[in-house]
Amino acid sequence: MIPSQLLAQNISQKPIQRHKISIGKLRKEIERHQGKVVQSNKQEKTILEELEDIDVRLEQQLEKIASIEQQVAEQDELIEARQQEIIAIDEEKSALQAHLTNRLRSFYFMGKTNFLKVTFSQKNLPDLLLFDDAFHNLLMYDREVFEAYREKKNQIQVAKQVHELEKSVKMDFLHQAEEEKKALDYIAAEKNALLKQTKNQKSLYAQALKEMQKAEGDLTSTIIQLKKNQEKLNKGFLNSKGKLPAPVKGTLQSVFQPDGTGTSPLSNGITIKTVDGAKVHAVYDGKVIYAGYMKGFGKTIIIDHGRQYYTVTARLDSILSQKGAKIKSKQMIGTTGDIATLFGRGMYFEIRHGSIPEDPLRWLQPDTFPQ
Repeated sequence: MIPSQLLAQNISQKPIQRHKISIGKLRKEIERHQGKVVQSNKQEKTILEELEDIDVRLEQQLEKIASIEQQVAEQDELIEARQQEIIAIDEEKSALQAHLTNRLRSFYFMGKTNFLKVTFSQKNLPDLLLFDDAFHNLLMYDREVFEAYREKKNQIQVAKQVHELEKSVKMDFLHQAEEEKKALDYIAAEKNALLKQTKNQKSLYAQALKEMQKAEGDLTSTIIQLKKNQEKLNKGFLNSKGKLPAPVKGTLQSVFQPDGTGTSPLSNGITIKTVDGAKVHAVYDGKVIYAGYMKGFGKTIIIDHGRQYYTVTARLDSILSQKGAKIKSKQMIGTTGDIATLFGRGMYFEIRHGSIPEDPLRWLQPDTFPQ
């Protein structure tokens, strides 16, 4: 007898189970990548908010730098104005100094009013004394003017120094503001680089997520199609009862006699007498779950047609298929030959539902083997 565990083996569900396992793994990865995408979105939002704050601070810093630069420029203008005033004072002072020098030289040559000067002068004494006082007063006036110019220059120089000091302070502020701007620029550059990296990662996560979702969809479609195919295969064989073609051309040699009521040890199926080299075909679509030598049956092929329906074709001379192969209806699976010395003549064929044999003649087309 053919071992019942061999017939009960049904490997048609394995692809579906493998796909379901794959879908389970994919869904876990999808969930993990969805979390990464959400995390990347949060990180991107945080970085954008930080960049927005930095942009505001940079704008304020630029305004501060512009204001300080304007103040420095104003100080430069004031310093330049003071410098021009100093130059003008120096020019006026130089002219005054030349005038004063000439006047002192004249006073020196005239000398003081004395007896000899009065005696030999054409002018009288009162006129000479009046001239002498006037000249002396002019000298004193020039001296006061000169001192006034000097005081004014000192004041302008002090004002210029004050402006220069203020400019120095403003330049320090400007340098500090520019350093702060550089620091903000550096932080902004780092944040932009991090934002770019985050966007790239987010893009990769999103792409991977998209691909995994597509793979999940493809696997789901595959499972649905496999189930449809399996259902079609299962129902197809069941609905083909009484419509199956003969596995080989020949004449009926023995009929179905289960439970040991028949005279042949192979009474769970039928025996078909054929010519040597006759072509043996599958009666329906299925998958080969056994192809090889089996004690008591010779060279045997067992095909799974779904829903635990199997066909067993034995006592073959050659096998043209192998385990795991998908078989189509009427596909050639072997040939017959003269093996009478071991098993007697005729090819053996049976149909089983699980481990329970059924009469093949009820499954084959009517008048397949005319009497």
